[in-house]
Amino acid sequence: MTEHAETPLILQLNSLADEAYRQFSLRLLPGVPPETVIGVRLPQLRKLAKGIAQEDPELFFQTVTDETFEERLLQGLVISSLKLPYDQLIDRVRQFIPKIDTWSICDSFCSGLTIAKKYPRETWEFILPYVHHEAEYSARFGLVMMLAHYVQPEWLDAALEQLARFHSPHYYANMAAAWTAAAYFSKFPQQTFDFLEDCGWDDWTRNKALQKILESRTTSDEYKAAVRALKR
Repeated sequence: MTEHAETPLILQLNSLADEAYRQFSLRLLPGVPPETVIGVRLPQLRKLAKGIAQEDPELFFQTVTDETFEERLLQGLVISSLKLPYDQLIDRVRQFIPKIDTWSICDSFCSGLTIAKKYPRETWEFILPYVHHEAEYSARFGLVMMLAHYVQPEWLDAALEQLARFHSPHYYANMAAAWTAAAYFSKFPQQTFDFLEDCGWDDWTRNKALQKILESRTTSDEYKAAVRALKR
């Protein structure tokens, strides 16, 4: 692995590195330059992020770089751990989204953004433009936020409406859309089945959603037969 500038943070990350885990991570992150991955496990990064958020987050944001995968992921995890008023926190989120460049950073960031639990309506309105964003990981951010925080009865109709409008040429955005549809199917099978029956998605994305539904243990045999019949 290429040596990085020995800032205190890099030294700390290097002390937590696990080469076997680094090699495992690289297999899951195609296209990510190997020299940018240090190999720190997610639970350790979450623990580090909580400490930074409690101690001196402003110093962290002033000194952290985007040079390594772990530094970018750590930025997202620190933001998720901050105790700030809504407007200030969502501003941090907005600034970070363009830095998301892998599915791993996106999904780890979204899962920790409990701001959606405290301010569901405001956060819903915030994520909607991202669902339809032209950038691959911005769109994935919007979709994974929907998946992580809005698979609930009161959001079902609005979510299916947004999914019906979704179209993207990007693999990781389409994968997120398929995954999100499957999550809604697990809770609301008939409504989501009706959506998938008539949605205007391309065959690949629609079939990927159907595949994920078929792979789920929560899908009944009756629905599995109907879902198979939808495959193009």
